[in-house]
Parts: sequence; C-alpha cells; structure tokens
Amino acid sequence: MTTHKLPLKMSIAHIFTDQAPRTKHHVFVELKSSYGTEKQFTRDTIENHLMSLKAVGILKAEEARLTARNELVQAYVITSFGLSKLVSKLN
Repeated sequence: MTTHKLPLKMSIAHIFTDQAPRTKHHVFVELKSSYGTEKQFTRDTIENHLMSLKAVGILKAEEARLTARNELVQAYVITSFGLSKLVSKLN
C-alpha cells in the first residue's frame, strides 16, 4: 500500500487552515513526522515556502519579534483569500 502526501508547500499552507498563528519553528515541528526524512525538509525551505505563500496572498504576517540574538521571528496566519483557495483545492 502506498501512502500519498501533499507536496510540502501545500502541507504548510494546509496546517494554517485552523487559523492559528505559526512561526517557521512551529511549522517545522508540526510537519517533522511526515517530512522529516526528506532532504528538502529544512527550516530554510520552510521559511522560503512561508514567504512565497505570503507573496501570493495565501498567508500574512501576524506578528514579528526579535530574539535575544537579534533574529527576526515572524508568525504567519492564513488570509481569507488563502482559506478560500485551500478549501476549494481540497474539496
């Protein structure tokens, strides 16, 4: 039996359908059990997908903060446009 999983970018977008804000770290932790063995599954790749989804209006930045190391951490949420697009793709 073969299991099919969504492409990583689609899975990233899909986990936002509960409308909870997430950082790239939260996304990484949530998807690690499904994608953790794949070479493409890195925090940098996740960050690139998040920025890409933001650029096309699927996600938006909800908040941003600086860590003690002066690293920017952004939390993203799904937009109403993004939610409508994902619902139509998954049905």
